[in-house]
Amino acid sequence: MPGIDRMTYVLALALLPGLAVPGAMAQTAFDRLGPPMGGPFGRSIGPPTDNIDDFLGTWKISWTGSVGTNCPCQGTLIIDAAANNELIGYWETRSGTYVLRGKVGYDQNTWAGRFEKPNDETDFPIKGQFLLIARDSGKITGSYQPLGTAIGFPVTGTR
Repeated sequence: MPGIDRMTYVLALALLPGLAVPGAMAQTAFDRLGPPMGGPFGRSIGPPTDNIDDFLGTWKISWTGSVGTNCPCQGTLIIDAAANNELIGYWETRSGTYVLRGKVGYDQNTWAGRFEKPNDETDFPIKGQFLLIARDSGKITGSYQPLGTAIGFPVTGTR
Protein backbone atom coordinates (compact mmCIF):
# COMPACT_ATOMS: atom_id res chain seq x y z
CA MET A 1 0.00 0.00 0.00
CA PRO A 2 1.51 3.34 -0.99
CA GLY A 3 1.87 5.84 1.85
CA ILE A 4 1.06 3.30 4.66
CA ASP A 5 3.52 0.88 6.16
CA ARG A 6 2.49 -2.75 6.64
CA MET A 7 2.17 -2.53 10.49
CA THR A 8 -0.22 0.42 10.34
CA TYR A 9 -2.31 -1.42 7.74
CA VAL A 10 -2.58 -4.57 9.94
CA LEU A 11 -3.45 -2.47 12.99
CA ALA A 12 -6.15 -0.58 11.05
CA LEU A 13 -7.69 -3.87 9.90
CA ALA A 14 -7.69 -5.20 13.48
CA LEU A 15 -9.52 -2.11 14.75
CA LEU A 16 -11.89 -1.81 11.81
CA PRO A 17 -14.54 -4.35 12.94
CA GLY A 18 -15.01 -2.50 16.25
CA LEU A 19 -15.26 0.85 14.48
CA ALA A 20 -17.67 -0.38 11.83
CA VAL A 21 -20.38 -1.31 14.37
CA PRO A 22 -22.84 1.52 14.96
CA GLY A 23 -22.61 3.02 18.46
CA ALA A 24 -26.10 1.90 19.49
CA MET A 25 -25.34 -1.70 18.56
CA ALA A 26 -21.80 -1.95 19.94
CA GLN A 27 -21.48 -4.31 22.86
CA THR A 28 -18.95 -3.77 25.56
CA ALA A 29 -17.87 -6.37 28.09
CA PHE A 30 -20.12 -4.59 30.61
CA ASP A 31 -23.15 -5.07 28.35
CA ARG A 32 -22.49 -8.78 27.92
CA LEU A 33 -21.82 -9.49 31.59
CA GLY A 34 -24.30 -7.09 33.18
CA PRO A 35 -23.78 -4.85 36.17
CA PRO A 36 -21.81 -6.00 39.19
CA MET A 37 -23.83 -8.11 41.60
CA GLY A 38 -22.90 -6.21 44.77
CA GLY A 39 -22.02 -8.21 47.88
CA PRO A 40 -21.86 -11.93 48.40
CA PHE A 41 -24.73 -13.96 46.93
CA GLY A 42 -26.10 -10.88 45.12
CA ARG A 43 -26.91 -9.05 48.34
CA SER A 44 -26.24 -5.36 48.57
CA ILE A 45 -23.19 -4.32 50.49
CA GLY A 46 -24.21 -2.89 53.81
CA PRO A 47 -24.05 -3.64 57.48
CA PRO A 48 -24.50 -7.27 58.57
CA THR A 49 -28.11 -8.37 58.68
CA ASP A 50 -27.77 -10.89 61.50
CA ASN A 51 -26.00 -11.14 64.84
CA ILE A 52 -23.11 -13.42 65.79
CA ASP A 53 -24.91 -14.02 69.11
CA ASP A 54 -27.50 -16.06 67.17
CA PHE A 55 -25.00 -18.96 67.29
CA LEU A 56 -23.94 -18.73 70.93
CA GLY A 57 -25.34 -21.13 73.48
CA THR A 58 -26.41 -24.75 73.72
CA TRP A 59 -28.09 -26.54 70.81
CA LYS A 60 -29.81 -29.91 70.57
CA ILE A 61 -28.63 -31.22 67.22
CA SER A 62 -29.26 -34.21 65.03
CA TRP A 63 -27.24 -35.40 62.07
CA THR A 64 -26.83 -38.23 59.63
CA GLY A 65 -23.63 -40.02 58.78
CA SER A 66 -22.12 -42.53 56.43
CA VAL A 67 -23.24 -46.14 56.30
CA GLY A 68 -22.30 -47.96 59.49
CA THR A 69 -22.54 -44.98 61.82
CA ASN A 70 -26.01 -45.98 63.09
CA CYS A 71 -27.35 -42.48 62.44
CA PRO A 72 -29.52 -40.40 62.48
CA CYS A 73 -27.80 -39.38 65.70
CA GLN A 74 -28.51 -36.79 68.34
CA GLY A 75 -26.29 -34.80 70.64
CA THR A 76 -25.42 -31.39 71.98
CA LEU A 77 -23.45 -28.55 70.45
CA ILE A 78 -22.20 -25.80 72.76
CA ILE A 79 -20.94 -22.68 70.96
CA ASP A 80 -18.83 -19.94 72.57
CA ALA A 81 -17.17 -16.79 71.22
CA ALA A 82 -13.44 -16.78 70.50
CA ALA A 83 -11.10 -14.03 69.29
CA ASN A 84 -11.16 -12.35 65.86
CA ASN A 85 -14.81 -12.96 64.94
CA GLU A 86 -14.33 -16.69 65.44
CA LEU A 87 -16.44 -19.19 67.32
CA ILE A 88 -15.52 -22.41 69.05
CA GLY A 89 -17.95 -25.26 69.49
CA TYR A 90 -18.02 -28.51 71.45
CA TRP A 91 -20.00 -31.24 69.68
CA GLU A 92 -20.98 -34.00 72.11
CA THR A 93 -21.40 -37.40 70.41
CA ARG A 94 -21.51 -41.06 71.52
CA SER A 95 -17.87 -41.42 70.52
CA GLY A 96 -16.64 -38.33 72.37
CA THR A 97 -16.44 -34.56 72.01
CA TYR A 98 -15.38 -32.90 68.78
CA VAL A 99 -14.11 -29.31 68.68
CA LEU A 100 -15.35 -26.97 65.94
CA ARG A 101 -13.43 -23.79 65.10
CA GLY A 102 -14.19 -21.27 62.43
CA LYS A 103 -15.11 -17.79 61.35
CA VAL A 104 -18.51 -16.22 61.01
CA GLY A 105 -19.42 -14.93 57.54
CA TYR A 106 -19.92 -11.28 56.64
CA ASP A 107 -23.68 -11.32 57.17
CA GLN A 108 -23.05 -13.10 60.49
CA ASN A 109 -25.56 -15.85 59.72
CA THR A 110 -23.06 -18.50 58.57
CA TRP A 111 -20.33 -20.20 60.54
CA ALA A 112 -17.80 -22.32 58.67
CA GLY A 113 -14.61 -24.04 59.70
CA ARG A 114 -13.00 -27.30 60.67
CA PHE A 115 -13.75 -29.93 63.27
CA GLU A 116 -11.67 -32.63 64.96
CA LYS A 117 -11.59 -34.81 68.02
CA PRO A 118 -8.69 -33.63 70.23
CA ASN A 119 -6.11 -36.24 71.20
CA ASP A 120 -7.63 -38.83 68.86
CA GLU A 121 -5.02 -41.59 68.71
CA THR A 122 -6.90 -43.84 66.27
CA ASP A 123 -5.36 -44.83 62.95
CA PHE A 124 -7.92 -42.81 61.03
CA PRO A 125 -9.11 -39.90 63.20
CA ILE A 126 -12.35 -38.27 62.14
CA LYS A 127 -11.89 -34.63 61.26
CA GLY A 128 -13.19 -32.41 58.52
CA GLN A 129 -15.09 -29.24 57.71
CA PHE A 130 -18.53 -27.85 58.48
CA LEU A 131 -20.96 -25.08 57.58
CA LEU A 132 -23.81 -24.00 59.84
CA ILE A 133 -26.46 -21.36 59.11
CA ALA A 134 -28.42 -19.57 61.85
CA ARG A 135 -32.12 -19.32 61.01
CA ASP A 136 -34.55 -16.68 62.23
CA SER A 137 -36.63 -19.10 64.26
CA GLY A 138 -33.85 -20.19 66.65
CA LYS A 139 -32.69 -23.05 64.46
CA ILE A 140 -29.46 -23.96 62.75
CA THR A 141 -29.04 -26.04 59.61
CA GLY A 142 -25.98 -27.05 57.69
CA SER A 143 -23.65 -29.91 57.01
CA TYR A 144 -20.36 -31.49 57.96
CA GLN A 145 -17.94 -33.37 55.74
CA PRO A 146 -15.30 -35.69 57.16
CA LEU A 147 -11.98 -35.56 55.34
CA GLY A 148 -11.72 -38.28 52.75
CA THR A 149 -15.43 -38.35 51.98
CA ALA A 150 -17.01 -37.10 48.78
CA ILE A 151 -20.21 -35.71 50.29
CA GLY A 152 -21.36 -33.80 53.33
CA PHE A 153 -23.97 -34.94 55.81
CA PRO A 154 -26.86 -32.78 57.04
CA VAL A 155 -27.04 -31.24 60.52
CA THR A 156 -30.06 -29.54 62.13
CA GLY A 157 -30.46 -28.04 65.56
CA THR A 158 -32.76 -26.17 67.92
CA ARG A 159 -32.18 -24.36 71.19
